[in-house]
Amino acid sequence: MLCKLNLLSYSLIITSTTILGGDYMKFPKVKIKIPKVRVKKKDSKLKIPRTKLKVQKSKLGISKKEKKPPKKFKKIKSIKCLSAISTLKLRTQLVTLFVLLSLIPSLIITSVSFSATNKSTQSSIGQYSQKVIDQLNNSINLTLRSTQVAAGSISDDADFMKYYSSYSSLSAADKLKLNNSINNLVSYADSTQGTISGLFLIQDEKIIYRRTLVSQHLIVEDFVNTPLYEELKEMGEKEIRWVVITDSSNQGIYFIRRLPTKNKFTLMLCPLQLKNFQEMINLASIEAGIPLMLLDQNNNIILSNAKENEESLMTDENTLSFLQEVDNYIAQEVEDYTFVSDHTKSLVSFAACDNGWKVVLVAPLDLLLKDFQKAVGKMFTILIACIVIAAIVSIFL
Repeated sequence: MLCKLNLLSYSLIITSTTILGGDYMKFPKVKIKIPKVRVKKKDSKLKIPRTKLKVQKSKLGISKKEKKPPKKFKKIKSIKCLSAISTLKLRTQLVTLFVLLSLIPSLIITSVSFSATNKSTQSSIGQYSQKVIDQLNNSINLTLRSTQVAAGSISDDADFMKYYSSYSSLSAADKLKLNNSINNLVSYADSTQGTISGLFLIQDEKIIYRRTLVSQHLIVEDFVNTPLYEELKEMGEKEIRWVVITDSSNQGIYFIRRLPTKNKFTLMLCPLQLKNFQEMINLASIEAGIPLMLLDQNNNIILSNAKENEESLMTDENTLSFLQEVDNYIAQEVEDYTFVSDHTKSLVSFAACDNGWKVVLVAPLDLLLKDFQKAVGKMFTILIACIVIAAIVSIFL
């Protein structure tokens, strides 16, 4: 039996040598060693143990695969990588947490302080502007009352009433005498009250008396042909009106009273000295960028602290919107008030005059809070710079 196995191994070697030594491809010679196994007669089957084939590298042989590292080395390397990743993630988390914990509270505190300061500033400036408006309103009302007193002292005089009621029947001498008497009345009223700058009497569209103390003249021919004059004809006896004439020829503020005459229409016009009102507005003005306006019953600007911007103000939709809000408050019998207009983003203070006029101050919030907004911007810049520096230091250390 042993001889048969030896012959079998020898034939396998010859056969493998013949096959591997072909002309098409050369492979390395492989020696297969089969151990000798003793088989007992009783065993019906031949049992051959498993053997590992060992391939030796020849000069023209196939290159071996790269050697894999040992299992222990592989475990050590993977542990190091995982520890590095976990360390990096933890550092990133800590930096992010630090930024959030420092940034969010700072933003909350800044926003709360900004809101509180904004409201406090609006309240303080609103109270201040309202006091300015109230003082200006009191000065204007005092001037209007003084004008009424001065006009009343003239209209109640006996010579004045005789002059306009009997003008058509008076002789030239009587007219001259009464004219001189009225001149004295006008001069006295101006010296004591200092509000009116002259006197005009118009009877049936003709001027019967004229007295001017300043270079303010009334061109009757132009005045009697205006819609305003037709409107004044509807006035009752002794009724008074405060009229603003914007025509270039008769521009000015006039105190007008209808005098009682039979079958005749007689008007008494007293022009007011505009310089007094303008001085009041200029003294009460806070800043050139904060409009301060004196408005009539129709929301037309009489005087303001910014003449060059009057036309643009009255054509602006935002101006018309807050003026509507002012009219709504006045309709509710609110004589003076300060509010924030949502349309213009401005602080609006107003007061109603005795004759129906209005004094309005419009303060843009951006202008009022410009210094504070600059400070807040610097605060945010410093805060962000500190957070960035702290984050960079915490990453690289």
